Amino acid sequence: MSAAYLSLVLHAHLPYVRRPGAAASFEERWLFEAVIQCYLPLLRVFEGLLRDGVRARFAMSISPTLAEMLDDALLMDRCARHLAALSDLAAREVGRTRADARLHRLALAHRDEFGALAADFESRGRRLLTAFAALRDAGMLDLATTAATHGHLPLLNEVPPAARAQIRIGAAVHRRVFGAAPGGFWPPELAYQPGLEREFAAVGARWFCVETHGLLHADIRPHYGTFAPVACPNGVAAFARDPETARRVWDAREGYPGDAWYREYHRDIGFELAPEDLGSLAAPPGTRGPTGIKYHRVTGRVEDKRLYEPARAAATAREHAADFVRRVATRAAAAAPAMDRPPHICAPFDAELFGHWWHEGPVWLGEVARLAAGSGAVELLTPSDYLERHPRLQRATPAESSWGAGGGHETWLNESTAWIWPQLHDAARRMEGMARAVPHARCPGPGRASGITVSGITVSGVGCQVSGRTPTFGRRLSVLGSRPSALGPRPSDLGPPAPSSLRDRAVRQAARCLLLAQASDWAFMIRNDRAADFAARMVRDRLSEFDYLEDAVRRDRADPRRLASIERAVPLFAALDPGVFLD
Repeated sequence: MSAAYLSLVLHAHLPYVRRPGAAASFEERWLFEAVIQCYLPLLRVFEGLLRDGVRARFAMSISPTLAEMLDDALLMDRCARHLAALSDLAAREVGRTRADARLHRLALAHRDEFGALAADFESRGRRLLTAFAALRDAGMLDLATTAATHGHLPLLNEVPPAARAQIRIGAAVHRRVFGAAPGGFWPPELAYQPGLEREFAAVGARWFCVETHGLLHADIRPHYGTFAPVACPNGVAAFARDPETARRVWDAREGYPGDAWYREYHRDIGFELAPEDLGSLAAPPGTRGPTGIKYHRVTGRVEDKRLYEPARAAATAREHAADFVRRVATRAAAAAPAMDRPPHICAPFDAELFGHWWHEGPVWLGEVARLAAGSGAVELLTPSDYLERHPRLQRATPAESSWGAGGGHETWLNESTAWIWPQLHDAARRMEGMARAVPHARCPGPGRASGITVSGITVSGVGCQVSGRTPTFGRRLSVLGSRPSALGPRPSDLGPPAPSSLRDRAVRQAARCLLLAQASDWAFMIRNDRAADFAARMVRDRLSEFDYLEDAVRRDRADPRRLASIERAVPLFAALDPGVFLD
């Protein structure tokens, strides 16, 4: 038996940014960058470990919105064109940098890498989901899922069918894409509330992740702290994030990605060259954006960045991997004498950290797996593997928590985003009424989860009051129900179902629009002022479409052309059953 268990849990997610039209939108580049910089490199790492017979297993959740985009032929065609444009730009950079030998070598490296990635992408038939499924079948990955559009479940759970629909649609998409129930469930933003585990169990998930303090503040004190999961009353296991390993990777000052030798994410030729020199990769007029061609390293907290040295950066990644494995072994050894089983360290991360935000992240990840396999002291396994070996767990229910600032939900519910939640709650209630307008919509079964409490903020009616100082974990006030909007009737005001294919389509499309408006990404982006105008527009536009569709259902007068236009703009979840919104 190993002295320590390590679970690396990767969460791959992007908001749904597909746009109709002949040309790719600027926001679709978020997907293209993730494919090029993260998902393809991660596949290479996993396949390399498998090829070399390295004993290692990873858990990975792939969000339904990301899965829908990766399975979209139009988006993958646009991604291929983006890669071709990158290769062309890199080739031009080879010519532009000839006078500077060091810069020229970096330009050549970019050109060669983009060419190799393009070949890899095409060799897979542009079907990355197939590659991830193959790695699951080969035993390298345990695939999990998350909420349909990454909705913040505790905040949505003010209207329980809204949270339940997010969970059940997420699991249904996973089953459609991967042909099996998910092994586990990743709560978006690691935002958990007691009672949600009942819905996780209903979709077949055996485990989920929570933030550190969620477990440490459980209703019953965990005997082993974060070094072992606990079982909720219904048997679903909660694995808590280990704070030390999280700090070594995530912390802005102490974390590995901030090392001076690593490639600087924010320094990109997209911010430096004239737009006409960037061709089709130039940002929209009046703005600047990254291309993916970066010549500098972190260097330090200085503006004058030095040129990147790939070999030195790769060596640093391997050194940091060795340090990480040593720290895991040391940390586990300190806990082991008080335990009846090997200490378990759960390390959940956003997958996009590896390769996108941290260029050397895939090298580090692969080296961690190889060193752990060769150490004899640390075994890299999945939460599902742990439960197979240690089915007897302490019973406890984690506390409400998230991995947001302060440990509560204020990153998503605050002064700048308070306007969102009453509208989402109102629309969710109205969605219940529309779901009844669809013949044969099924009731999903298990009862609703418990109500919602949120740190430091009270929402009441259609307005919002933000009370007190900046909320922190432990200050808890209720989020109260919102009354219906004047834009639409209460569910009881909707007439009886009428046999109309247009009506049925309108109900299903309204559900899609609501789900997209519920994505936690939008509130996060608004709160952090990252593409905030775009995020606010996404919420408003989807809710405006929802209002139109609800009115069309109530009057049974959907405009076929407008309905088709909305369907083209929001085509995800083709098999969506509105019955999941019913009690």
